[in-house]
Amino acid sequence: MNQVDDERRLHDPTAPALPGASTSVKTTTCYMGACRCGIKVHLRDAGKGDGPEVRYIEGNPEHPLNKGILCAKGSAGIMKQYSPARLTQPLRRKPGSERGAGEFEPISWDETFQILEDRLRQLRATDPKQFAMFTGRDQMQALTGLFARQFGTPNYAAHGGFCSVNMAAGMIYTIGGSFWEFGGPDLARAKVFYMIGTAEDHHSNPMKAALAQFKRDGGRFVAINPICTGYAAIADEWVPIKPGTDGALMLAILMSLLGTIDRPGGFRHKAPYPRAVPPNARPPKGPASIKPNTPLDAPPLGWPESPEDLCVDADGEPVRIDKGFSWEYPLSAHGLMHNVITNAWRGDPYPIDTLLLFMANMAWNSSMNTGEARRMLADKHGAGDRAGQYKIPFIVVCDTFQSEMTAFADLILPDTSYLERHDVMSMLDRPISEFDGPCDSVRVPVLPPLAQCKPFQEVLVELAGRLKLPAFTAADGGRKYTGYPDFIVRYETAPGSGIGFLGGWRGADGSQRLRGAPNPRQWEMYAANNCVHHVVMKPEHQYMRNWNRGYMEWAQQMGPADGPAPRQGPHRHPPVLRVHPEVPPGRAGQDPGPPAARPAAGPGGAVLRPAALLIPTAGGAGQRPRGLPAGGRHAAADGDVPLLGQPERLASPDPCPQRAVRQPAHRQRPGHRRRRLAVG
Repeated sequence: MNQVDDERRLHDPTAPALPGASTSVKTTTCYMGACRCGIKVHLRDAGKGDGPEVRYIEGNPEHPLNKGILCAKGSAGIMKQYSPARLTQPLRRKPGSERGAGEFEPISWDETFQILEDRLRQLRATDPKQFAMFTGRDQMQALTGLFARQFGTPNYAAHGGFCSVNMAAGMIYTIGGSFWEFGGPDLARAKVFYMIGTAEDHHSNPMKAALAQFKRDGGRFVAINPICTGYAAIADEWVPIKPGTDGALMLAILMSLLGTIDRPGGFRHKAPYPRAVPPNARPPKGPASIKPNTPLDAPPLGWPESPEDLCVDADGEPVRIDKGFSWEYPLSAHGLMHNVITNAWRGDPYPIDTLLLFMANMAWNSSMNTGEARRMLADKHGAGDRAGQYKIPFIVVCDTFQSEMTAFADLILPDTSYLERHDVMSMLDRPISEFDGPCDSVRVPVLPPLAQCKPFQEVLVELAGRLKLPAFTAADGGRKYTGYPDFIVRYETAPGSGIGFLGGWRGADGSQRLRGAPNPRQWEMYAANNCVHHVVMKPEHQYMRNWNRGYMEWAQQMGPADGPAPRQGPHRHPPVLRVHPEVPPGRAGQDPGPPAARPAAGPGGAVLRPAALLIPTAGGAGQRPRGLPAGGRHAAADGDVPLLGQPERLASPDPCPQRAVRQPAHRQRPGHRRRRLAVG
């Protein structure tokens, strides 16, 4: 057995403390999975001048989401922090070296920013869509989407495009909400729970805790899934349904499901849901939305309602590089980032100049075709005036770690770990709301950045200031924000709206909630309160929010100041409102005036508006509106949750009222006992 020297010996918890050593515990928010649980990070400073180091990570019992529970991935965050694959400085591909060879030279951040500024400034002044920015599961699409819109490029999307968008978008288009962080089962009041096709990582810690209590209380749990997942393993009954027949089952029990929406013991929405059906944001309409040195006139991602909402040109051809919101992929609510490398290499629908990828390793986002993706990234033109040049001219990769993707970058930006930066889980993006009210959270640095690592959030705010993007530029032409923390505190959806990224401790003294003037000590107050803010709504506002007048009036007070008034007359219905603020159209930070009027649906109007027009029928192209001919097959998007995100993705409140979906009265047989049904 080899002798281990003193410097490498495993820590002995019974040994006396080192002279000058100290320990501390800091709270922040996990980033190792989808739940975003509250964590306590235990630190030790050996007193040698090297600063603190992480000793272990545990769940925070005072956090409303996970209540102290933490999975193995969360505890393994220490391995991410000290991974030998960490990037530590900006890198540029060496002149004369080939992509994929992994030959780089270190450069300073000043030089890095100058390279990016010069290239992006020229693209924005000539053809903004030549810049494409696609991000992974970064949980901050509110900022990245805002940057893309302000730059003026429609070529922006995130992880959502290939994970579970079909599930979430279908439910949001139908009932105004969906599972996961958008809603879930009211297990505390349910008697029977049917879980249909849910993956293990979907809200796993809170769901597992709730399921355990549900079973202890005598509830019956039925799992419907082609495979026996961990959830199905503890179910009272596992139904191994044949793949592809889930839809038929759902149709068979549809009326029972509709009767459970936001009712005790059924499916419950989480703020900012429920939303209008479909939600109010619409993507850019086409080439007219894209102009040099001008923000987009609509958010880059959205929810088409009719063929007129597609992002296509006069010939019906796609305008986005990923072909999102086209006749090929009409309901791609979160874009299709897995198409971008292939389409950019083909020049279909057009070539681009600069591709920026953040947390988007090609081994994960290229339709599992990494061999071909590597060839495309390194491929060059063989003839013409661009002979010898790469078909994708410039690739920028920002990541925390070396990966398959970094080897093919022309410029590498080293990101921080989640323990080294400020971050927000915002009501404008992907909050961690609870059933009883809106909830948002933050990450705060518990360690200094490693070497020359810089948070990508800071990179975007710096670039936006250098490029003088309107939302990041003061009235005198100078920079509006000193950095990302300042941006989060002082950004408002409109001047004086009192609505920003965080809802907690607003107002000059931190005494206001959800809405109030910016508070310069907001970060400090979050850090002192377990990095989370939770508003509990009145009990009478917590159910049937699709048609709960008290809830909607409260939501209107907390939401946009220029929201629509309730409909007047004998069929007066309040609109479906969001608790969170939605940025009106136009340039962020500027008041665009009242929202454009839309014809209101009559009292006998359809419950759902005509997004179904986007789905092809047997009649084919002859039934499409003039000017929008087929651009190819009408395949459904393969993709993830259409995140609530991006204040810039959200349009003005919709004055068109939504009719309530009412469950018809049932006659009960003598002795018949109705059971409450929860669906996840």
